[in-house]
Amino acid sequence: SSGINAEYGERSGVIETSQNEDHDLESTDLLAYFIQANKSCGFKGSHLIERVVDDVMTLYLVMDNMVKQLSALFIHLASYPDVYNKMAMEVRNIELENYDCLSRLLYTEKVILEALRFSPGLQRGTRLAASTDGPAARVGNYM
Repeated sequence: SSGINAEYGERSGVIETSQNEDHDLESTDLLAYFIQANKSCGFKGSHLIERVVDDVMTLYLVMDNMVKQLSALFIHLASYPDVYNKMAMEVRNIELENYDCLSRLLYTEKVILEALRFSPGLQRGTRLAASTDGPAARVGNYM
């Protein structure tokens, strides 16, 4: 698939053009940031294109997974209003001045970890039936 991505990147001209120009680091364009970051690591040509495509796909997958995880967390919280109220009280009572202050949200951390345990974000492998024979393998039956 990297060959297809590299071919698309070369045809689109976006990355190719960028290889010949210096973009300023103040740009708010995310693609320009990925290109500049990879160029600064010494990547060129098709390697640069592959790295930028990998970065964009990683960002997409992380965002997609984050949405699923937050949705699962909110569903769990809606099912347990007492847990939600205790967590909300903790968040309201602790002053969060910077990132380091998040370590004081002990109950909130436990709630998030428990939600992750109930609904893991990235499944490990795909399960397949060992056989297509038998009652468990028929359409409509649960395994």
